[in-house]
Amino acid sequence: MSTNRREFLGTLTASAMLGTLPMSEIRFADILATEEAQQAREEFDMSWTAKLAGKKHKATFDCAEIDGGVGAVRASLWENQYVATLGADRADIVTVLILRHNAAVLGLTQEMWDRYGIAAQKEVKSFLTDKATDRNPVLMTAADGVPANVEAMLLKAFMARGGVVLLCGVALRNWSSAIATKDGVSREEAYKRTLAGVVPGAIVQPSGVFAAVRAGQEGCSYVRAS
Repeated sequence: MSTNRREFLGTLTASAMLGTLPMSEIRFADILATEEAQQAREEFDMSWTAKLAGKKHKATFDCAEIDGGVGAVRASLWENQYVATLGADRADIVTVLILRHNAAVLGLTQEMWDRYGIAAQKEVKSFLTDKATDRNPVLMTAADGVPANVEAMLLKAFMARGGVVLLCGVALRNWSSAIATKDGVSREEAYKRTLAGVVPGAIVQPSGVFAAVRAGQEGCSYVRAS
């Protein structure tokens, strides 16, 4: 570890103890301090790894930024290209899409986006028009002007054909502080409300990094999607 890095971590720890950090850093320090205890109380679903067993072609698409939802499209696009270019059997293909960091909110329902103004808060633009939208871009449908071939690559269709969607629990817990403020509830209650707003079929993991490493251990090639 470099001297600068040690000094930074030392300053971070000391400042947190004194309560002098800016709000963003206090929140991060709080997560570091409490994450182990919080996760000890949670049970995480690892059954998704069974979908990877015996598959010839498998990849992890790591989506850290909202980026208009284009990361989800990339996670589907390679499957079509493997079928068309290599003649791969679609039954031999499986993709893991990890939504972490800023992109974790893509794994929340449109109802959550509407209630908490996520699109405006995150300044979300549609990947189709590059214009501001109030929609969760990975959940858009034909009613939002999405062509059928594009809708087939978005989240619901992706999961329907066997794709695995994993959400970063750390990012969701951090984001839920916005719910705590808006709804006037504790952070634990806010996190419960966040989990209740996860897109059906998406699976929360301890963190996005954890999910990426676990998928790699199951033989997935790694791709940075956004």
